[in-house]
Amino acid sequence: MTSLKLVIIFATLVAVSLAGVVRRDATDDDDDSGEEKHHGPAFLEGLDAATKDKFKAIFRDHSLKGDAKDAALLKLATSVLTPEKLAEFKTHQVEFKKKREQWKADYDAKYAKLSPNAKKAADEIKGLWEKDGMDRAAKKAKKEEILKSLTEAERKEVQDLFPHRGKKPSRN
Repeated sequence: MTSLKLVIIFATLVAVSLAGVVRRDATDDDDDSGEEKHHGPAFLEGLDAATKDKFKAIFRDHSLKGDAKDAALLKLATSVLTPEKLAEFKTHQVEFKKKREQWKADYDAKYAKLSPNAKKAADEIKGLWEKDGMDRAAKKAKKEEILKSLTEAERKEVQDLFPHRGKKPSRN
């Protein structure tokens, strides 16, 4: 009975390691196909670089918010995507809108529970990112200055408003 357990454990370990090897091979940098690796929403996979760049430009355009960004993406998608890719795009947009609504609901619930100092700091930080006259580095420096003026508990309250920020590795 014990040897049977060992065989099962060994087989499981082998299967897991082979799955890792297969996954690494599938994304290996030594790929000779000349194709760029896919990053981003599934509907972008297989598109040419110029089309991907057009979508990425809209994704990264911080002057466009909410419905305006959605409208710009839809306009581009309807003009450049095949019917199959357009269907993928629309599915992605519906899923992303649900996520965005959930993030907003979570934010609103956490914001309502903030202490007065944390709420004031959160408002100042939000105001920073809405200003157009400052560059990103200056905004980040001012944000750090605001956070340093808070107690550790207040700082944690403010940072917990944005749980999805700062958890991803940087894209260098």
